[in-house]
Amino acid sequence: MRIRCVAFDFDGTLVDSNAVKRSAYFEVARCEDPGGRLVSAVLAERPQADRHEVLRVVAQRAAEAGGVLDPRRVEEAAARLIEAYTALVEAGQAERPERPGATPALARRGWLDRFKGVLGRPLDKIANLRLVLAREEASPAEVAMVGDQQGDLDAARAVGCAFVAVASDGNDFSEPVALVSDLGALPAMLEGVRPC
Repeated sequence: MRIRCVAFDFDGTLVDSNAVKRSAYFEVARCEDPGGRLVSAVLAERPQADRHEVLRVVAQRAAEAGGVLDPRRVEEAAARLIEAYTALVEAGQAERPERPGATPALARRGWLDRFKGVLGRPLDKIANLRLVLAREEASPAEVAMVGDQQGDLDAARAVGCAFVAVASDGNDFSEPVALVSDLGALPAMLEGVRPC
């Protein structure tokens, strides 16, 4: 079967923005966690966690540590941190360069106008891939996931679709994978890629 649907991770895959996301955690939690120890610990403990989980845990731990955060206002503080984080990341993503070959790869296949949606939380990557399969009425063998992290590969495996790994500063693969450094090669690669 040939690939007729491609799901892209965004950060680190289409845009060089992994560092923006990481540094934004430290920036928004500066008052609650001046030295960044709490943020570092939470990111290390929960590498696949989203901003909601990370910043909720940071706010909770800051309150438990007896800092400036009132323990009765953890949810309010977490919501404020999440809102600030989202704004900071969106601004940073807009300024970061695309990954090499992203526009030519998408334009060459006429894909720029073919994005049918932007999926993310509250669903995880596996649920989002299953949603893509349902919306497109596609079998897993007809879908490829393009990403730069182990979580992307795990989602592709869980669903049974093909996977293309992109080289980025966010690579955290726990096994050897062939990395594509220029997405311009993607259209040709999709011709021979097989499900995980």
